[in-house]
Amino acid sequence: MTSTTIGALLIATGMALIANLVTSRWTRLAGSRLAGEANQDFAAAVDFSDVPIPSSRRRPTFAGSSRLNAARIDAIGLVNATPERLRNVTRIQLAATGIIVALMALVVANDPTPTSVIAAVIAAGGAWQIPLIIARRRETDRLRSLDRELGDALGELVMGVEAGLTLEAVMVRYAQRRKSPLASEFDHMTQTIQLGTTRRDALAAFTTRNTTPTVRLFAAAVEQNQTLGTPLAGVLRQQAATIRRHRRQAAENDAAKLSMKMIFPTVFCILPVLLIVVVGPAIVRLVEVL
Repeated sequence: MTSTTIGALLIATGMALIANLVTSRWTRLAGSRLAGEANQDFAAAVDFSDVPIPSSRRRPTFAGSSRLNAARIDAIGLVNATPERLRNVTRIQLAATGIIVALMALVVANDPTPTSVIAAVIAAGGAWQIPLIIARRRETDRLRSLDRELGDALGELVMGVEAGLTLEAVMVRYAQRRKSPLASEFDHMTQTIQLGTTRRDALAAFTTRNTTPTVRLFAAAVEQNQTLGTPLAGVLRQQAATIRRHRRQAAENDAAKLSMKMIFPTVFCILPVLLIVVVGPAIVRLVEVL
């Protein structure tokens, strides 16, 4: 393996690790910011100025867990962070790191330079992080799906509550008819309430397990309704309108960014091909004439 290949491996692995760190932190900050904006809009619309909207709750601490287990739990998510799943992730990390360390040891033995040693260390760190990156992406996809589904499910919740059912009964019916992340969370929350947990504690656990803007807004609306005694259907309807407005604004922002994103492929991919097709034959004829 040449020094150029080692350098490329070093740069690629370092960029991957930095991108993973920045992406995970940016996702959390963006989620907190969107939840705060949504809560402010909801509070202004419903006029709940006397009752403070609860802030995002911290994840519970796990007694006896090490920093490595905390990182794995953060990547997998509290919903899937079972002991068996944590052991599987640990085994995958050890296996991937062992394979990469063995390969990089051969590289360092053949070319014992400082560059190869640094590349071996960074490659081993990247192999240790790859299972966490994959698990974090799966958890992000699950939360995104749950967030989108909850925004669509508010209409069904409103109809059920207006028909005279309790919120827990509507959640049970929703969970029975579907197999989705939101249905699983509704089923878990209703079972917890049936075992004697209060609705407020069940909502707090639901928010802690699924830290998304829509979930936080839903939990805040139901908790405020329970505190003030206002009609739940009206609160949920107002929340659904707020979520739809935020989705429309997000779509408009993405559409506004599209023109800027198209500059690079247009200038570097499309225009050169057009120039070759349009100007190329004229240049060939000019060369033949000269």
